[in-house]
Amino acid sequence: MGRQQRRLLKAAGVILVIAGLAVVAMLWPARLGGSVSYATTGGSSMEPVIHQGDLVLVRHSSSYKVGDVVAYRSRVLDTTVLHRIVARRGAQYIFKGDKNGWLDADHPTRRDLLGKEWIRIPDGGRALAWFRTPGGWVIGVALLLLITSFAVNERNRKRSLSLIANESRRPHPTRAWLAAAAVCAAVTLTSLATIGVAFARPLTGPAARPLTYSQHGRFTYSAPVPPGPVYSGSSLATGDPVFLQVVPSVTVAFEYQFVAAAPRASTGTIELAAQVSNASGWRRTIQLAPPSPFTGDHASLEAVLDTVAIRRLVTDVATATGIPDAVSTVTLVPTVHIAGTLAAHKLKAVFSPRLSFSLDRTQLRLAQSAPARTANAALNPTSTAHVRQISTVPRSLHLAGRGATVRDVRTTAVVVASTFGLLTIGCLVALRRRWNGASSRIELRLGHRLVPAAPHQPQAKNGVVDVTRIEDLVRLADQHGCLILHAQTDHGHVYLFHADRLSYRYVLDEPPTRENERQARNPSYRGAQVNTAVPRPA
Repeated sequence: MGRQQRRLLKAAGVILVIAGLAVVAMLWPARLGGSVSYATTGGSSMEPVIHQGDLVLVRHSSSYKVGDVVAYRSRVLDTTVLHRIVARRGAQYIFKGDKNGWLDADHPTRRDLLGKEWIRIPDGGRALAWFRTPGGWVIGVALLLLITSFAVNERNRKRSLSLIANESRRPHPTRAWLAAAAVCAAVTLTSLATIGVAFARPLTGPAARPLTYSQHGRFTYSAPVPPGPVYSGSSLATGDPVFLQVVPSVTVAFEYQFVAAAPRASTGTIELAAQVSNASGWRRTIQLAPPSPFTGDHASLEAVLDTVAIRRLVTDVATATGIPDAVSTVTLVPTVHIAGTLAAHKLKAVFSPRLSFSLDRTQLRLAQSAPARTANAALNPTSTAHVRQISTVPRSLHLAGRGATVRDVRTTAVVVASTFGLLTIGCLVALRRRWNGASSRIELRLGHRLVPAAPHQPQAKNGVVDVTRIEDLVRLADQHGCLILHAQTDHGHVYLFHADRLSYRYVLDEPPTRENERQARNPSYRGAQVNTAVPRPA
């Protein structure tokens, strides 16, 4: 490889490192001080935009507006919810799933928002869920150890090649088997530790989850009216003003409905009252319908509201107190008490919405002067709440924020420990077969410094210096900056190097083994035919 090519590779490496650091900075998680969080969709509430199993990266934003898809922490469901902002009431945000027909029960504030949608990865959540399992992180650790081992071997190879260029070198099966045994043993020990932790934990345990229910109401009022220019039909409809000279009284009605997805059994009572008040603080409550029992999820009642009598009462109060007669407020207050069970849990709730009218000398009309949607919300009130259900659920084990059930951890850890335990035994058996002599031990220690060479008669001009220990040969090779040539003969092994017109040699007398004979017959093992090997002396 030329100098120009090496420069280009270095420049490409620097660019890749800078790009990698930039990506890490962009994706740095919020829990570690960054601005990025992620959400895995577990339902279909955001279809067709976001599907179940997608991975959505969200980032903190300086502003959130209606239409943004935002992740927030739900206090009702005790989990992270990814829905769309559909409205805002003061400091609270109103959320709704694109596929849902109802609003979220939570009304989070700015501090509850985790961030809005930034990047969506289809089916990325399923892949992430696999990495959360014990098998996923065990395999990841094993791959990391293998990559590290190969990186170390590659570093040693490059270090050896930097000393002597254009020298061939053979692979070292002993070191490869040792690295494989170390990796398999590490995975086995990790799995055994995981088994100990998993079997020390119970499989199941109690857990509380919210059961959401909602209560809905509907106000209506009506009255027959005489034909004339005031009303177009024969009756007054909900939302119309009530002119006192034309309509002396109206019939008010309230319908109640309890909605829950879980099995339920309930009974209760329903009643209706009218509260009359004015700006001075005076207030009077008039019972329109006494408490009436009901069974089930539905209840309704009707009562007559005498507007002329209420107006006369307001006038008498103004005369008695000396306070000028002004606009008064008439508020309909139904009260629903409900008790029973929801999914075998006790339920006790009260629903008491309010519908206000303004009353003056001539008419009674809805007090809301806001848009029609506000008036519609007042006529159709809704309340959402939940009860905590205690149930037996599978226990989980968590590591670095990722979790899996104890049962899955036990099964996966046993399978991984058994598999890698057998692989460790196999690697050790193979290693022992190769580590059966001094030459194998030398290869294990000095494999990165040995260069294979075919046996060949030395040149006569080279003198030979025999040393008695391989350690002495290594020390001499270090002083001369040389690699050690290895030649395998019928009588044993020869280790040598050339320097200063001398051949420094260490001869190991070792009978050939099956592995030695197999390697000796392998042309790829014999290396380059160079004039380096020295035959064993007679």
